Amino acid sequence: MYAAPPILLGGPYEGALILDDFPTPLGLALWLRYRDLLLWVSTPETNRGGLFTEDGEELGLPLWTLGEAAPLIIARALKELADVAINPGGAVAERLIRACQMVVEWAEQNGYGMVELCYADAAARIDSHDSELAYAAGRAARRQALYDRAVHWFQTALGLARRQRNYAAYVDVLLGWGSLESQRGRHERAERLFLRAVRASGKHRLRDLCAAAHHDLLALLAQQYRFSEAEAHGRSALELYSPDHPRFVYLVHDIAELWAWQGYYAAALPVLQRMLTILTAPAEMFQVQANIARAAAGSGDSDLFYKSWQAVADASRHPVEYAASAMINVAEGAALLGLTRQAFEIARRGVQIARARGESGEEVRALQLIERLASTTGRQAQVSVPEHIIRLRERILSLLPS
Repeated sequence: MYAAPPILLGGPYEGALILDDFPTPLGLALWLRYRDLLLWVSTPETNRGGLFTEDGEELGLPLWTLGEAAPLIIARALKELADVAINPGGAVAERLIRACQMVVEWAEQNGYGMVELCYADAAARIDSHDSELAYAAGRAARRQALYDRAVHWFQTALGLARRQRNYAAYVDVLLGWGSLESQRGRHERAERLFLRAVRASGKHRLRDLCAAAHHDLLALLAQQYRFSEAEAHGRSALELYSPDHPRFVYLVHDIAELWAWQGYYAAALPVLQRMLTILTAPAEMFQVQANIARAAAGSGDSDLFYKSWQAVADASRHPVEYAASAMINVAEGAALLGLTRQAFEIARRGVQIARARGESGEEVRALQLIERLASTTGRQAQVSVPEHIIRLRERILSLLPS
């Protein structure tokens, strides 16, 4: 019923994007196994038994020749794929999907976006009736700015979830699709999708997903300078999330970012600094560092600003997801310190990354900053923090893990 998008290409062979992303012996092993997966998916079920040799010698490089220590989760995934080829009996599709998901988890945590995308895409092809696999493929495509592919998988996932009455998956897709539209600068579409998610999660009593929908509305409305509405959604999310929920710390980070948007840097900075001890994945840390750079600048701490700026620069050499936003936050920090020339340069880099990824909302934000820089010079005055924000900050800090 739902057709998959075209096979991922790259270089002269299918899936060579993996080698562009991860050009190592281990990357080669992952690429070979990915091509095996594509062969399995494209072969009629009755002909799959003879795809590979019985002794497994055609399965590519064994782990002990990789020239590097394979992470345990990848070793397990590659072993699972080899075992399926050698012993193709039993629940083959489930075994292949399990191996793909192990690779996806590792790639996401370590910043190998094309590896994540290829294996998420493969898993969704193996079971074309699983809405959650289609959603994961769409999310991975969104992270790589392959928006048409992402929309295709999201549409597929939404249709499957609706037919199967899997309301949690349905709301997840709405949230993922809304994030995509937000990245593309299509704020009205994103807001409609997030509000649909609020209604659907409330109707079906999906408390955590309702919190996530309010959380996403907070981030979206803050970008549009609709601060009072954003704050209301942030408070709704705080009431719905429990402090031990995995997304709670991300909500705290985004509330602190909202305070920085409003100029309440002294309130935001201690919360953001606490985030550095909690959000430790590479893709997360550079976003936190970017917000610290802006908050430090707004608080007059130039040493911390320069330290955080360097961390962001090191992590934003390539146009990855959120890199444009991070550069713009650093540029705003430079402007707060009166470093107009540096702010221009960093904002222009933000424009370049946003254009490379098709993130028109971030491009507009960067261009607006450049326009403001042309008409203002010198340090900006600090804004006093309202008492209710101070009380909320102390409450949030008390809830965070120490």
